Amino acid sequence: MAETKIKQNVGIAKAVVILAAVANEAHRLNLPAEVVITSVSGGWHSKNSRHYFGQAVDVRSKNFPHTAKRVFLQRVLTRLGEGYTGLLEGEGSPNEHFHIQWSGGPRKRPLTEEVE
Repeated sequence: MAETKIKQNVGIAKAVVILAAVANEAHRLNLPAEVVITSVSGGWHSKNSRHYFGQAVDVRSKNFPHTAKRVFLQRVLTRLGEGYTGLLEGEGSPNEHFHIQWSGGPRKRPLTEEVE
């Protein structure tokens, strides 16, 4: 399968860039688990969460092989490059997931606001 690539300066939400990196690294690692995106802009997050700005993605991790979790996260962050951060939240809990976000710049207009 070919990799998903996004041309620079396309003007899309950072979440789409993160999703492409997640898909590409899952494919490269040939993960035996399905990759489930659990949140982009929906769900309950802190008031100024990057989720509401289209700059964060949560990915279910509890179904990943234990040895692949940190490798996957590191490879996604390496692929994304400077300005992106990520962590494994709630490890060992029912809510365990990777949280990956753009942290390199200002928050833009929230995705939930209406555009005039």
